[in-house]
Parts: sequence; structure tokens; C-alpha cells
Amino acid sequence: MFTSLVTGLASLALLVGCSDGGTTARSTGSSGQLVAPSPDKVVTPGVPPMKDLYTGAFSRPPTTSFGSLKALKGKSVWWVTCSSGTPACLIPGQAAKEAGRALGIDVTIADGKYNIGGAQSTAIRSAIAAHADGIILYGMNCSNVQQALEEAKSAHVLVMGAASPDCSANGGPALYTAPMLYNEKIKDSMAWYRAMGALSADYIINRSNGQAKIIYNFNTAESQLRAADEGFRAQWAKCKTCKMVDQIKYAITDHVQNGPWIQAFRSSLIKHPDANAIFLDWDVEMSVLGGVQAVREAGMTNTLIFGGEGVQETFDFVHQGRVTALTKVTARQWFGYAAMDNMARALNGRPAVPEGLGLVVTDKDHNLPAAGQLFAGPPGIDFKALYRKSWGAPAGG
Repeated sequence: MFTSLVTGLASLALLVGCSDGGTTARSTGSSGQLVAPSPDKVVTPGVPPMKDLYTGAFSRPPTTSFGSLKALKGKSVWWVTCSSGTPACLIPGQAAKEAGRALGIDVTIADGKYNIGGAQSTAIRSAIAAHADGIILYGMNCSNVQQALEEAKSAHVLVMGAASPDCSANGGPALYTAPMLYNEKIKDSMAWYRAMGALSADYIINRSNGQAKIIYNFNTAESQLRAADEGFRAQWAKCKTCKMVDQIKYAITDHVQNGPWIQAFRSSLIKHPDANAIFLDWDVEMSVLGGVQAVREAGMTNTLIFGGEGVQETFDFVHQGRVTALTKVTARQWFGYAAMDNMARALNGRPAVPEGLGLVVTDKDHNLPAAGQLFAGPPGIDFKALYRKSWGAPAGG
């Protein structure tokens, strides 16, 4: 959801700046603006209409008994975040800590630092040494921390992956012992990322009225990125009139300032002025690495730019008209509460339940939060109040 660790790791150059290397603006003669169909129209069989993409799969948080607040007294959970240096990674952890106060669980946020120097494994081992009752991994690749997780399992510490697929997704052992159920249909992190990819493909098929000609950026080296790519391609294959005019496969190490990815992307813009849409899969490509600026400098003023999970800068891009749509947006604070609800159930010896989390498309007319805000979920659902009521916790605070 979210931003995966890969997204964070890709932005190691986060504070370096956004120089474009001095590229000069060009005129490309790109095609005219695509006209979107009616939001109710089914453009391609098997692809939901646009109105469904704006609604998403959100539902109210669970109301079934999660167990006892008394049983949670004195329990501790460590939230190992991909990195505390980016809001996309940090915000869900901060929400989990807030939820922990309502539940009576002590929550420690450990900075995974994009796994620089093995920081994520170090955080997991610190949690074990502190005798944590549970560990929640957010936005990371399990194979990077497999040995530390095997140690946690041996120590009988409950482990949950939130937007973090289990090691079994890469052919390793299953090491998660506390399930995270996103909603009725999405039951694990691989399915979550597949849904991200599918939603992005559904959007551009609809938005282009089945006439998309896209430049597609992707990575399949990590399990969550592979799942997102699989989800996109499965839906894309249903549109027989859509085309990928170029596919740019990058490695994580390519995501550096003025590095291999942005150079390949700029080259693609020159070679394919006929592209009418560009998929920038993660926010870091839009902002930190200069993807949106590169499209502007290429003179492709009528080209749709879509993708991303939604961070403050890319929501601002939508407000400014620089990005057409963010196509895999969720409610980050709700995510933290949802993970803590399922962890509380596990600590109480109760089964996990679907948490009502969904993914939506955000554009200038749909689901766009006010300037300076993040998407908080559908109108009319006060998820914090509903969770507190379900837990029997005092309102507010």
C-alpha cells in the first residue's frame, strides 16, 4: 500500500535535490488530449468502469469482538517501518502508535532506514531483545530480513507483514504468524500489490477510452513489485486496442538522482512522442527523481501521467494539474489502525478479520484531499471512532 520499502529504498537520494541535469525543453508533437468516456461506461469487458475505481473497496472497520483490552495490558509491539525519513513510511507507524495507546499496547517505532547497513534486521533483533510480544513490518521485502524473522519465530514473537509479503512469496519459508487481512477480497500483501497494479491498468484503459499508448515503468526483482506488475499486466491484456509503446525495466539501484532510470526515461520520451499516457509506478519517480518534470520538458503537454500511491508532493501535483491521477491511493492512518486491530486479535488468540481497507483513484475531481492533507478514506467513515468503539476504548485521545 503504500509505499513499499522498495519505494523508500528507491529514494535514497531523497535529500539530494531534483536537478534535471540541464535537459532543455523540446516540442514533440504529441497527440491531442484523450477524451474520457462516461464514468458508467464499460470500456473493456472485465475492466470495471471508472466510477467503481473512484469508489474502491473500502468498507466500515470490523465490529466483531477482538478480545479483551485487559488481556493487552502490558503488551508491547514494535513497528518496523521502511524508513522514518519519509512520510509515506512513517505515517502508518505513527497511527499504529496512536492506536496502541487506545488499546493499552506499548508501540515502539523502529526506523528501518531503507535497510541501509542491515537496519531492518537490526530493528527486528532489537525487538526480540526487548521481549516484544509482536512485530509489524511495514513496506519491506521479507527476504532482506529472513534470518532475523526466523529468530523472531523461534522466540515466539508474533510477526505481521503490513504491505510486506511473506518470505514464502519468494520461495522461502512462511514466517508471518499474525495475519493481516486488508478487506474481504484482499487477504495478504501480495494480493494488495496485485490490486494496486490492476487499479492502475483499469484507470488508464478507462481514461483513454481503450486508446492508451503508454510508456510503462516496472520492476519485478522484489516480490511486491512483481505482484504489482502482474496485476497491471493481467488487466492490460484485456484491452486489445491499448498499446505499450515502451517498457522500461529498472533495478532499485537505478533509482538515484540523474541515474540510469531517469536517463532511460528521458530517452524513451524522445523516442516515443506518440505516447499519450505515462505510468510512473511510484511517487519517487514522479517527484524526487524528476519524472514529471521530464515529461514537461519533453513538451508532452497533453500526455496523461498516472500511477503513485499519494504523498504530499504528488497530491500537490494533482492540485496543480501536473499529474493526472494517483491510481493506488489508500488511507495511510487507517492502515496503521487496521494493522493494530489484527495484531490485537492475534495477541488475544483471536482470528484475523477483514479491515475494510481499499484502494482508490484520485484526480482533481475525485478523492483529492485538501491542500496539505492526506487521503483519509471515504466520506462518512470515522475509522478512528469506529475502531475505538469496537475495542471498548475511550473516545478521542
